[in-house]
Amino acid sequence: MDLTLSLLLLGVAVFAAMAAHAWWRARQDSELRRPFAPTISDGQRLEPQLDPVDDALPPAAAQGPELGSLRSARRQVRLDALIDAIATVSPESPVTGELAVAHLPASNRAGTKPMLVEGLDTETGTWETPTHGRRYTEFQAGVQLAHRAGPLNEIEYSEFVQKVQAFADGVGATADIPDMLDVVARARELDAFASEADAQLSLQLRANGAPWSVGYLQQMASRHGFVPGALPGRLVMPGPADG
Repeated sequence: MDLTLSLLLLGVAVFAAMAAHAWWRARQDSELRRPFAPTISDGQRLEPQLDPVDDALPPAAAQGPELGSLRSARRQVRLDALIDAIATVSPESPVTGELAVAHLPASNRAGTKPMLVEGLDTETGTWETPTHGRRYTEFQAGVQLAHRAGPLNEIEYSEFVQKVQAFADGVGATADIPDMLDVVARARELDAFASEADAQLSLQLRANGAPWSVGYLQQMASRHGFVPGALPGRLVMPGPADG
């Protein structure tokens, strides 16, 4: 009798545990399927969207001078000495934007690493990508030291140096290029640090109703600005600036 009662109580406990687990899983699934709620900020609804850094800012007409300067700085500051190897290109006299654009490297990469050339505008005193109709007193060219494919190597840096030197010769300027050994050592150090601190963000979407077809996904993605990437089947979102 005692054994029968014990087995009965054990069965009830197991059943209750299974029911509680099923209820918890159902609640978790409902939370994942729940659509994003708009954020309330100063009485205004801010819908979730891609690129929240710039789009979260109010229109230019509603910005104060400090906020407007912040937006401008975000768009202008592109080279960073912490993650880029930077060479300076100093002409003897101001260079027109037309001449600078004509001698920019044909590719914005050195090997697999992104590179960029900026000019110091004579009127605004800010660094920007060389543009027609402007004049520049100085240039700087930078190449990214590391990314997920690894650090900048000697071959890639040599290609960068060749492109910078060709640009400097074209605009009649002198190039001051950092030492290769120092740059490659910095690239390896940055790559080692980034490997330890690396993080990737992924977002999983679940259909509320019928499953999505591949064609439907491609249609919706292209409507929001995604374009085919270098790898088959991969879609990418182009940045607001070249490269």
